[in-house]
Amino acid sequence: MIVLSNNDGCAIARSNEAKSLGIGMGTPYYKIRELCRKNEVNVYSSNYELYGDMSRRVVSVLGRFTNQVEVYSIDESFLGIDERNDLLDISQKMRTAVLKWTGIPVSVGLGPTKTLAKLANKLAKKKHSGCLIVRQNDYEIISSVEIEKVWGVGRRLASKLRLIGVSNALDLVNAPSEKIRKVGGVVLERTQKELQGWQCLSIDQCPQPKKNVCCSRSFGQSVRSLGQIEEAISNHVFRGVQKIRKEKSAACGLQAFIK
Repeated sequence: MIVLSNNDGCAIARSNEAKSLGIGMGTPYYKIRELCRKNEVNVYSSNYELYGDMSRRVVSVLGRFTNQVEVYSIDESFLGIDERNDLLDISQKMRTAVLKWTGIPVSVGLGPTKTLAKLANKLAKKKHSGCLIVRQNDYEIISSVEIEKVWGVGRRLASKLRLIGVSNALDLVNAPSEKIRKVGGVVLERTQKELQGWQCLSIDQCPQPKKNVCCSRSFGQSVRSLGQIEEAISNHVFRGVQKIRKEKSAACGLQAFIK
């Protein structure tokens, strides 16, 4: 199964089965249309208004378990939970409650820091229980995560890290801080400290206003008319203005791009 972006342009969500077929994130649908047909892949259009509403419902349910909730994205939140509680028991109760009230299955990753919790969440998705705790001394688990999969480390940065012998998360933990800072600055060093169990990132319950707003969509088919392009740009600008007003912000610049 895959879900397409607005106008059915690109694949933005893929089941494990779709990933195994080689369907990459952001792949234009016209490039994989025949592959999907041959393998009977279910293809769905996106509905962002529905996603937003369901996201708010999920966050509302999570808020029953703690008042420390940071909405990180439309499908991900960080929660602060007292470690004196049975963490796995609370996690299972969260999953049960969210599934009951929204019908959405969720995975829960736990750790002493945000980075370890993110790492645990990625691995929890593949566990039957859907929950996993990863602490800084769980070296075997940490070593199983490739460096590209660590939160905040992309392909470009990962290629630089591999040149200095850092190929997985445990290598990053054990690498000299001076080398890590030289490759990725203080941001990457902060990631290293978080993997070592030092809390560098706190739960942000009052996020700062956005510095920029982007409204972009892929065309569902080839566009050759200037009028269609002008209409699309006008619609995107309108949606961008709506977002800015919702943030109660002011814009000082506008950039339009077409690919």
